[in-house]
Amino acid sequence: MNKPNSSPNTLTKLIYLIILIFCISICLLSFFIYNSSSKIVTIRAEKETLNLSHQVAEQLNDSIIRDINILKSISQMLQTATNINDAIVEQLKVLNQFEHIFIVNDNGKIANIGPYNFNKIGLNIKNTTYIKYVMKEKKPFVSTPQVGFWGYKAIVIAIPIFLDVGSSKWEFSGVICGTLKLENMFKPLNEFKAEKYGFALIMDTQGNILNNLDKKYSYAHKFSELDKNSNNIKKTENFILNNTNGISNFYMNKVEYIVGFKKMGIQNWSVLVSLPVNEVLVDVFELRMNTFILTTIFLILSIIFTVIIQNRAYKLHLVVSEALISLSNLQSKLISSSKMSALGEMAGGVAHEINTPLGVITLRASQIKRVLSKEPINLETIKNYIDIIENVAQQIAKIVLGLRSFSRSGDQDKFVLTPLRSIFDNTFILCSERLKQREVTLIDELKDNNISLMCRSVQISQVILNLINNACDALLNQNEKWIKISVIETNSIIKISVMNSGTKIAKDVQEKLMQPFFTTKDIGEGTGLGLSISKGIIESHGGLLYLDPSSDHTEFIMELPKKSV
Repeated sequence: MNKPNSSPNTLTKLIYLIILIFCISICLLSFFIYNSSSKIVTIRAEKETLNLSHQVAEQLNDSIIRDINILKSISQMLQTATNINDAIVEQLKVLNQFEHIFIVNDNGKIANIGPYNFNKIGLNIKNTTYIKYVMKEKKPFVSTPQVGFWGYKAIVIAIPIFLDVGSSKWEFSGVICGTLKLENMFKPLNEFKAEKYGFALIMDTQGNILNNLDKKYSYAHKFSELDKNSNNIKKTENFILNNTNGISNFYMNKVEYIVGFKKMGIQNWSVLVSLPVNEVLVDVFELRMNTFILTTIFLILSIIFTVIIQNRAYKLHLVVSEALISLSNLQSKLISSSKMSALGEMAGGVAHEINTPLGVITLRASQIKRVLSKEPINLETIKNYIDIIENVAQQIAKIVLGLRSFSRSGDQDKFVLTPLRSIFDNTFILCSERLKQREVTLIDELKDNNISLMCRSVQISQVILNLINNACDALLNQNEKWIKISVIETNSIIKISVMNSGTKIAKDVQEKLMQPFFTTKDIGEGTGLGLSISKGIIESHGGLLYLDPSSDHTEFIMELPKKSV
């Protein structure tokens, strides 16, 4: 076994170079984080605020639509109630989102109310926006926040009431209304906490803030009043009012805020979620500092352990080099063993192939002697005998050439454009006698003798011979015995198929076929390396070797590129 080529100086330089590259990479990464992470995190925060505003807007929309449907259901239920006031009170016990539910007759006066209040019965509210709209349009209506006769700030959901007067006709008879107290309706927004100074709010089409903000913002009734000294905040308000959704920013008390907003489908209210930029970037500053600390620690550790790493790496280099050489030698021995095994199996047939023409040579030589012993000498007869001997000798030379090609590695050969017919003929010479002895018919379907392949012809021949030998062994106990070799040519690849008359290989065996040392033959009859080595040869040509699972018989396919790899 050759000694590994060790170069400690080169290895040392390589270790230093790797450490240097890694340290420079960490430094560059820190610099990159310093310059770009704030932008990345800001974009993420913008998306989060926008997503949150969308979620809150959808929840509020869904909540109001649900309350509209509830009032519709109550209006239908009350038509059959004996005491409407009591029925409303019972519904309020269940429906805690409504503070009051009241019914207004077609004259605009309160007919029923819950919780029951005698003083409110008969109260004329026909001039309120919600009663006017419903009586005119006969459609549900959601009012703006207001303080009505109920004495607290709320929005009113008003639904038209229709009575069934028979003959599939409905007659408008009044309006059922429910009040949603803003304090309760916007409670999730009021309790919203985003970082330390983030907040969420609902703004109407006039810029008024509808929900109650944290105490530190209680002075503001309009969005622009959050900071009266900031011109930027007024521009942001106009941008929000004129768009259905988006992302903007504003300055409040000299602090920059990111705001994501979404306009609701009801009343065109805008849901806003905001975050202060300096709080968003806190993690970035910490990450940058942590990266710098880690870089420094790594540099120190690199200096301390370089010598130790160098010595151990050198020893490891020696061990790995020796192991690789041993592995390479073992692989070569296994391949040689596999080839010798194949040559041994072919020996009897090859001996017969050579012995027959040798008999012809001996016979013709004897006949030449007899002709030479008689007068006059018949030169024409001698010339015919010599031609026969020459042809037979060329046949033997072909067999010997095939054996020499098969026995050597071929992995150092150059890729040469070789006719497939030449590869097939050289291969078939080596296995023809064995196939005759096993009574196996070889069907050669290569019809185009002009097909050529850029390859190492010796290796391709070895693969084809291995597949034929495997097929021959597999057909030992079969009644019908044939092996078919066919070729399909496309613009870029050549497919060589080796099919035999045997049945499909079992699925569990298919998965292991290409694994080294796996064999279905009896102990001592196969190494399990043939297909594994063949697969490696085809892959070194840039091709594929695989079993075709769709074939009705056992069929191996070689796909080879026309150009060399």
